[in-house]
Amino acid sequence: MKAYISKKYGSPDHLKETMVTTPIPKDNEVLVKVIATSINSADAELLKGIFLIRLGSPFRVPHKILGSDVSGIVEAVGEAVKKFKIGDHVYADTSMAKFGSFAEYVCVSEDVLRIIPKNISLMEAGAIPSAAVLAYQGLHDLDLDSKKVLINGAGGGMGSFAIQIAKAFHAEVTAVDNTHKIDKMLELGADHALDYQKVDFTEQDITYDIILDCYGTRNMKKIKKSLKEDGKYILVGGKTKTILQAFLASRKKQKPIISVLMAKYNNQEYLDAIEELIQQKKVRPIIDDVYKFSNLVEAFHEYNKNTFFGKIVIVHDAYNKE
Repeated sequence: MKAYISKKYGSPDHLKETMVTTPIPKDNEVLVKVIATSINSADAELLKGIFLIRLGSPFRVPHKILGSDVSGIVEAVGEAVKKFKIGDHVYADTSMAKFGSFAEYVCVSEDVLRIIPKNISLMEAGAIPSAAVLAYQGLHDLDLDSKKVLINGAGGGMGSFAIQIAKAFHAEVTAVDNTHKIDKMLELGADHALDYQKVDFTEQDITYDIILDCYGTRNMKKIKKSLKEDGKYILVGGKTKTILQAFLASRKKQKPIISVLMAKYNNQEYLDAIEELIQQKKVRPIIDDVYKFSNLVEAFHEYNKNTFFGKIVIVHDAYNKE
């Protein structure tokens, strides 16, 4: 099968389309013919080799084939698999296993695979698992009704889901991202939108009940000034220095509360809730652009420009035939 492999950190140009052996599913695994996938921050960070990743794997990308989100069609099942059959339309997040969706086929554990609901297309399903789960995890257990919620990095994959989830729970949402995304964040439902290239939200005389930070770069002193006394800050990702500061601050039992999100990828309860919100037409995956599998490198370069809104999806040629 064809797969994209990078043997060293750095530019997307290191990704090379290569012929590799098609995987054989273990007893509890399902072989999925990949129809759609999407680029997530985890994929970009693994390819770049950010500091925290290189601590565990100093010299090469720790996963042979990247790609976490996957939607596709069941091609084969292991002997112990009970919930799926050949031909099922399925989706999953492979990041807690070995990644691998930037390929024609990938093996996925039965425990994390899901049937795609009838109201979600294969292409849409390929944009959901990772980003939607992180957004839901960051917000679902908070009292959002009428609360002032700021989402930093709101124009990305996770952020676009977070805007919709926060609005579904009746929050007043301030969305922060770059100039290219302001109008689209407002169209998606944000009550206010800030261009971080022009306005630093920590320098405003405004405090928030909740700050969900998809990509943190600010120090915790500034963050605390932007929170109400009993407010909460949730950091999902960002610069290494910011992550370390937030982690140390989270160890202190004081208000406002600082926390670092420990991702629960493939949480089936969260995915149940996300599917229900999609069914209720309160949430939908936002797809900015679609690239063919053969143009994955070009798609990564586009991702790195950070001018896209929502998700960049990769589809195989088979998508138009299914």
